[in-house]
Amino acid sequence: MIQTIGGGMEKELETEYNLLATAPLAAKWIKDHRKFTEKEVEEYSKLYPVQFEYTAKMTIEDIVKLLSRHRNSMVYGKQIEVVLSPDGISWLEETLPMIKRVAFKASETKAPR
Repeated sequence: MIQTIGGGMEKELETEYNLLATAPLAAKWIKDHRKFTEKEVEEYSKLYPVQFEYTAKMTIEDIVKLLSRHRNSMVYGKQIEVVLSPDGISWLEETLPMIKRVAFKASETKAPR
């Protein structure tokens, strides 16, 4: 289940639309068969911190569900179709665990010792 970051439906919707705004970038990476290193994922976590944190809390099923609701979007529909394609799902299956590992490492370094 998708969790809100700051609590409240308004914040969740704002975060959801921030995540949708990365669909064109993700679609380009998928079309280009872009594979990431953990170092690159760390860099993207700094460029897109809200989207990164939100995505790290999601499952593939959550992402598919969220994107499917916006499949007919005039703004992001074509890019969402790429992400929901078999190549896109494979890319997500490969990339999401790396996002989660990087997020976990980041949370460990922030934790008080």
